[in-house]
Amino acid sequence: MAIFGNGLAAIVAGVVASFISIEFGFVAPFMLSMIFLVISALIVSANWNENFGDAKMELSTVFSGGLAAIQKGIQLSLGFNYCFRELLYFDVYL
Repeated sequence: MAIFGNGLAAIVAGVVASFISIEFGFVAPFMLSMIFLVISALIVSANWNENFGDAKMELSTVFSGGLAAIQKGIQLSLGFNYCFRELLYFDVYL
């Protein structure tokens, strides 16, 4: 359903942008989009509840957990990169 709604919104936005650009010029669709940007920003700022996390947690604990996640991600990324390059080289050698 979300994919259908996304596609429908893109089609409607394209048709509206086409009519607006014919009537007011090529910059007009971008100026119109600024209105929707401001409306969206107001809706988000009115409804967003910030998650401040645990204020009692020590800073060193937060940074060590973040560093561990980065290291795990780097190792995983390097593993995927190695496999991808080896597949490319294998294809070249054939």
